[in-house]
Amino acid sequence: MKNFTIHNAAFQLPRIEKPDAGFSILEILIVIGLAGLIAAGAFAVSLGAYQRYAFSAERDLLVSLLQRARSQALANINESAHGLVIENDSFIAYEDTDESGDFDAGEETLSVPRSSAVAASGDLEFLFAQLSGEALSAGTLTLTGPRSAVDEAVVQVEDNGRIDWVWN
Repeated sequence: MKNFTIHNAAFQLPRIEKPDAGFSILEILIVIGLAGLIAAGAFAVSLGAYQRYAFSAERDLLVSLLQRARSQALANINESAHGLVIENDSFIAYEDTDESGDFDAGEETLSVPRSSAVAASGDLEFLFAQLSGEALSAGTLTLTGPRSAVDEAVVQVEDNGRIDWVWN
C-alpha cells in the first residue's frame, strides 16, 4: 500500500467560524435589573400581607380574651367578676377578687404580650359581672395598625356583655 498526501488546496476542509458565544454585559445587567424589580415588588406585597395578618391576629386575640373573661364571669369562676385590661405591652386578664370594680395588683390571672405595632385607644378596661356576664364597664376600643388608613378595627362591649367588632 502506498502512502500519499494531498497537497492540493482544493481538497482542504472549510473552516467553520464560531459566532461569539455567551451574553454581553448589557444583556446580563438588564436581566439582573428586571430580577431586582420583581424581587422588590414581591417584598412589598409580602410585607403588606404580613402587616395585615399581624393586625388581624391582634384583633382576634383581644376579642378572644374578652370572650374568655366574660365566659369565666358567667361560669362564676372563683365567685368573682372577671375583666380585661389593655396596657401598652400586654393584655391582662384578671379576677376582681376585692369587688372594687377595677384592676388591682394581685388580681392578674393571665398576661399576654401585645404587638407594639398596633395602637389601642378608647376604653382600656372591661369588667363582666359574675353569673350574668353583663358588662360592669362597657365601652369602645379602637385598634389602629401600622397602615392606619387601612388597618383600623373598633371593638365594642355593650352593657349586656355582647362583644362585637367592625372594620373601619
